[in-house]
Amino acid sequence: MEATPADKELQTLPSYHCNFEGCSVRYDAGNGYYTVVNTPDQPYVIEEPGVNLLQCPRHGTWLYRAENRRGDSHIVWRCGIEECDFARADTLRI
Repeated sequence: MEATPADKELQTLPSYHCNFEGCSVRYDAGNGYYTVVNTPDQPYVIEEPGVNLLQCPRHGTWLYRAENRRGDSHIVWRCGIEECDFARADTLRI
């Protein structure tokens, strides 16, 4: 089967990504945290294990890790939907 022009088009997904060299972890509200692995034919997306645990009760989207509070013992998770103020604070368990 021959590839069509649409098959060869670059597909993009708006997302946030870490800015460390070599890091391929991304986040968007619909998919949560995931890693992009470049394969010869197309990028392959793998969910980050153990990270996508909390969803916004208003939108059903994945929360992102927004900040640490009180040293490193508390983190705040927020909704990625514009103008949503939902947040949840948790204690880190290391």
